[in-house]
Amino acid sequence: LVRRTFAALMADSHIAPPAARWLMLLEVPVLRMALTDEAFFDTAAHPARQLMQCLTLACVGWEAPSERLVYDDFYRLLSDVVSDLIDEEHPTCVHFERAHGDIDAYLVSISNAVDAMGERALVMESLGQQLTLARRQASAFIQQLIDSHPVDATMRDFLRNLWADLLTMASFAATDNGWASLTSVTQV
Repeated sequence: LVRRTFAALMADSHIAPPAARWLMLLEVPVLRMALTDEAFFDTAAHPARQLMQCLTLACVGWEAPSERLVYDDFYRLLSDVVSDLIDEEHPTCVHFERAHGDIDAYLVSISNAVDAMGERALVMESLGQQLTLARRQASAFIQQLIDSHPVDATMRDFLRNLWADLLTMASFAATDNGWASLTSVTQV
């Protein structure tokens, strides 16, 4: 059963070859666990089985960078976790739970980073809409000013160009979210 599981992993074209190599190295620690712990085959919640499932799912979504593989965070974590398990002469459930915890923590941090990026994108979209509204308001105000007070062409150009930008910034800064939101979203 364990050998068939690992054979299926190697045949999975969705797993990048560098990750597949590390997953294959887990075969020996998993076999040791299967031989020493009867619960391995009895429950799907066994820590070794849970780690294998978690790693397989994580590896399916991972794309190996074309250069400098050793600098990739997931690749380094995968190699560290597998190396630690290989180094254990008698791996226990605790070792597999620790490895699973490390992988889960990494995946949660990635998920949180993606969520934060999505939130930033929503805020940026909202700020863009506020800025567009501020530009429209400034243009409308300047047009009212020009319509109600005769001005020469130079003054009209000044009002429509430079003054419109200044009114837009002032209007945007006066909104609830204005510049404070823009600066907080652009900070990393």
